[in-house]
Amino acid sequence: MSNSIPNIKSYEESYSNFSWDIPRTELGYSDGNTINIGEYCSDRICKLGYADKLALIWEGFTGEVRKFTFNDMRVFANTIANFLKNLGLNPGDRVCLFMDKVSELYFGFLGILKMGGIAQPLFSAFGPESLFTRLDDAKTSAIITQKKHLHKVRATINDLPSLKHIIVVDDDGTKPLKEREIAFHMEKEERIEKFDSYPSKAETPSVLHYTSGTTGKPKGAQHVHYSIISQYISAKYALDLKEDDIYWCTADPGWKKDKFIIKVLFKHRIYIKARMKSAEETVLCKHRVYIVYDNCVGSGFSSFSKECNGCLNNDLFKPHLVDLFLP
Repeated sequence: MSNSIPNIKSYEESYSNFSWDIPRTELGYSDGNTINIGEYCSDRICKLGYADKLALIWEGFTGEVRKFTFNDMRVFANTIANFLKNLGLNPGDRVCLFMDKVSELYFGFLGILKMGGIAQPLFSAFGPESLFTRLDDAKTSAIITQKKHLHKVRATINDLPSLKHIIVVDDDGTKPLKEREIAFHMEKEERIEKFDSYPSKAETPSVLHYTSGTTGKPKGAQHVHYSIISQYISAKYALDLKEDDIYWCTADPGWKKDKFIIKVLFKHRIYIKARMKSAEETVLCKHRVYIVYDNCVGSGFSSFSKECNGCLNNDLFKPHLVDLFLP
């Protein structure tokens, strides 16, 4: 069970004494330093002595559970970064992540940042038109995807000359890949223990998010590596995260990838479920999830509150966070 003492002991005192030097100091950052989110969320944590600590719990739709340490996270991010670099991708290239909630999605995010690319996470339920609009606007150089989504990518490729590489993480060889497509199996690749992260600075672009497009053409919002400073303080104060918390974000990473960054920064464990099912309460109790983040406030969390009263009553959730979700 997580420490129940909140990170903000007095809101008024924290507000009056707040300075951006607080997160900068706690993250060891000074003006002019290199600051690479991928390295901060992997190598840095291992160097702090947390290499063997559980970092990520992934549960598939069938109930398969896989667990990864922070060292696993570091090595797999290195492996993906090295693969992208060997393809000829350069710092500043946009690399799209178009996958369901599989482990390659999360390690790929860090790997893209480590090699200096700009991560472009997209909602995996997008159809060809929605996908094309965002890839065309970003002039995306590569896309990492699964074979189940290949038909959508193939439907757009003739009108995307900038898209040079289509990387398929689960190709099984039963059907031949087409032009520009290449297979990548994260756990079968040579593990890269050392990768020199791109020396990004504060204003170096890091992540390119896109709006939903419900009010017009989707708009890209580009983030920089320095955003890790505000993400850190959000995790500490707004979400009250501590090192032993287990955090579960049910929102699709295509919309909420930054929520992954800020949780890793606190060296705590992240829970990922491949797809939502009816018995969410088993997740909460089995894995002792302590914080749930959901962007569908009413519908998403109401099922938790109805189905898992025992967990709620046993303080699996922090009360002030539960209040944010309950209708």
